[in-house]
Amino acid sequence: MPIFLANCTRQSINFSYRVKGINQILWSLVHSGKQVQLDEKRKFTPDQIAQIVEQLENYGAKESSAVSRKMGEFHGILFNTSKPIAESDFKTANAALIRTQEVRSATEAVNSALAFDRGTKDEKTKRRNAKTTAIEIVQDVPYGEKLTGDEVHMNLEVTPQGRDEIHIH
Repeated sequence: MPIFLANCTRQSINFSYRVKGINQILWSLVHSGKQVQLDEKRKFTPDQIAQIVEQLENYGAKESSAVSRKMGEFHGILFNTSKPIAESDFKTANAALIRTQEVRSATEAVNSALAFDRGTKDEKTKRRNAKTTAIEIVQDVPYGEKLTGDEVHMNLEVTPQGRDEIHIH
């Protein structure tokens, strides 16, 4: 029974796994934007496939049949237990991965601004020293690449009244 593993990230992934009945750790290197059939020399039993799928899910991988535009949080690994993963699934999963990374970046930026804001209070009066705390996020474009118009540019401000304003450009 085959099991295919696809890497939708921009990094190579070395997936290590164990299978009952084999006394060694197995591993597969999956390069960015590629897929592999896990240990195609061996014929895994359905029980062994279930073990590998459980390990993949613990790692954050998703079944390729679950790929949709509303995937939610996605970490970049797809698998399929019957056939190779389609190119359209790669593209949709990559878009979901980018959304997940953007949400994570925005969340971290908000948390950083709020932590800085909490740290600027006067010890004696417990009043804020700053009138407004602001943070700006601008995505760097690597040298040699052209602007696409989808670059991240965001401002976040926290005021003394506790209001916050987010401006996404």
